[in-house]
Amino acid sequence: MKPCCLVFTLCAALAATGARAQTPPGPPLGASVTPDGLSDAGSPQTLGRKAADTVVTAKVKAALASAKNVDSSDIRVSTQDGTVTLSGAVPQRAQRDEVSRIAARIDGVAAVRNALAVDEAPQ
Repeated sequence: MKPCCLVFTLCAALAATGARAQTPPGPPLGASVTPDGLSDAGSPQTLGRKAADTVVTAKVKAALASAKNVDSSDIRVSTQDGTVTLSGAVPQRAQRDEVSRIAARIDGVAAVRNALAVDEAPQ
């Protein structure tokens, strides 16, 4: 039997027997679990919150990219439950403060956590 036919035959046999990959029990990765042990993975509220956080992150990134006095090339933005976290580095303390102000003005931002490092070059 040719190798390609053998592979096809094996795949067809596995499909016919209903063989599938084993997954560990419990909620999917990234899902949170409620106090009663139930997963909220896939719930409309969770999916809606994740979508809203994604939109907020995109808006903050766009605002930083278009800001004239901010070098956003080394800034990372993430959002969880409306809290924006800024990480990475900026060259001056004034930019660090301005980045926080820009992020706070975006619709949907509940709080800003500024974890930006300032890499001021010696003069």
